[in-house]
Amino acid sequence: MVGKWPIAVAVAVGVVGFSGAQSGAVVSVSHHSANLRFGGGHQTLSFRMLEPAGTISLYRVTAARGTRLRGFAQLAGVTVPLRIATTPVGRATGCTERGDRMTCTVAEEACPMPPGLWRFRFEKLGGPAAGVRVEFEVGTRQPSGRVE
Repeated sequence: MVGKWPIAVAVAVGVVGFSGAQSGAVVSVSHHSANLRFGGGHQTLSFRMLEPAGTISLYRVTAARGTRLRGFAQLAGVTVPLRIATTPVGRATGCTERGDRMTCTVAEEACPMPPGLWRFRFEKLGGPAAGVRVEFEVGTRQPSGRVE
């Protein structure tokens, strides 16, 4: 049983994929979202998410107010890096503040995407140690408005 652990850990890291530039950095990936934990100062985290075929219906980041953050999502061989940040990225970016949190959403074109492993890279440029939530959904929108 002990000999199987390195293989199981390698498979888990290969599927989820994460790295932290500094110790204490944490990435937790679940269905259509990731929770990132950054320490103080400049730091970079990377992770991967497996998404089905469809169109990008949600690309959003929520962070503590005052956190300077930028990130990129890319499906290798299919898309250019899709940028999101806690500062305006262009006409398609909208950020709102509520309490001590800010939420920024980027509207992406409704282009069909094949299923695949999306790569994400988020860089915290400044601000306090903070938790960041990244939401990203690709799928087929049903008449009910739900994405599958």
